[in-house]
Amino acid sequence: MCVYFDDHRPNRKLFGGACGGTFEIIDGKYIEGHDFYSWDTTHVGQSTKMDYKANENGFEQYGKNKL
Repeated sequence: MCVYFDDHRPNRKLFGGACGGTFEIIDGKYIEGHDFYSWDTTHVGQSTKMDYKANENGFEQYGKNKL
């Protein structure tokens, strides 16, 4: 599950939205399957493939959808 909060950009709400489903790492890419997606319900059932980095400070996925 992902929940997005204020990222300090102007004119953004404190709570941005949420999505959830499955995730896995394949060939060095983070792949997220969406069972629910508050921004766009047409995205439910689709997957997003992104780059990521993980270290002692946390996990971050980034980039554009690559699927």
